[in-house]
Amino acid sequence: MATTLLLSLLAGAAGWSFLEYALHGWGGHLARGRTFFSREHLAHHANPGYFTPTPLKLATAAPFLIALGAAAVWLAGAFAGLAFTASLAATWTLYELAHRRIHTHPPTSAFSRWRRLNHIHHHFREPRMNHGVTTPLWDFVFRTHVAVTEPIRVPRRLAMPWLFARGSDELDPAYAADYVFVGRRAGGPASRPRRTLPRRRHRRLRRPRARGLSASRGADRVAPRDPRRRFA
Repeated sequence: MATTLLLSLLAGAAGWSFLEYALHGWGGHLARGRTFFSREHLAHHANPGYFTPTPLKLATAAPFLIALGAAAVWLAGAFAGLAFTASLAATWTLYELAHRRIHTHPPTSAFSRWRRLNHIHHHFREPRMNHGVTTPLWDFVFRTHVAVTEPIRVPRRLAMPWLFARGSDELDPAYAADYVFVGRRAGGPASRPRRTLPRRRHRRLRRPRARGLSASRGADRVAPRDPRRRFA
């Protein structure tokens, strides 16, 4: 039973690694916006800070996992089938967390540095290459892997927040060997002072200060007197 459990867990993790490549490369890019999934993925490319809302991801993933689990139980039995499905679901969840952290957090190790280089190269250099986020295995299999050998040119306005030096619109020197900023970044980081609009001045109505003043527009002008009043 232990061997069956181990093999089922490994098969689930391997199954997700292939599914990750297939969804990303074929479902996201090859479909070219013809499906909902592809449109969401291309929206993420247009704005790397955009992620499909979690409830929508769960609503999409749940029916797929239920169908996959039923097929796995029918093929391999309840124990092995459920273990396979649970492993695939767990590695899928880890992928979602890892992918988001690529965009929101700086690297902390050589492996996390490679993952960011590989994925950011896919975003800004060659979208048809390097589809694997957690592993390059299937990129090698399908010949879509390309090594990152020079600094990646990143549009400043689309750059990940952790690439910026603190309080600046410039690239953090710690990442100068891997990335180069190009273009301008609209708005800048939160530390940049916000432009404030001048206060709107409200016109106050003036009261006539003396007899003969008009309270209408041009109230500061004296109304002409009736010449007949001089002799009254």
